Amino acid sequence: MKDKSPGSKEEINKKGMQLRKDAIGFSLGILLVIIIMTLLYILFEK
Repeated sequence: MKDKSPGSKEEINKKGMQLRKDAIGFSLGILLVIIIMTLLYILFEK
């Protein structure tokens, strides 16, 4: 009952999880940059 690629579904799931983690990290980084830029803008406008 062995497939050509054993645990291929697990591999795909792992890749999907990794992609999701990367996407979350990327969006969090962008959010941090936006918040910092906004804070700097507010500070320097006064």
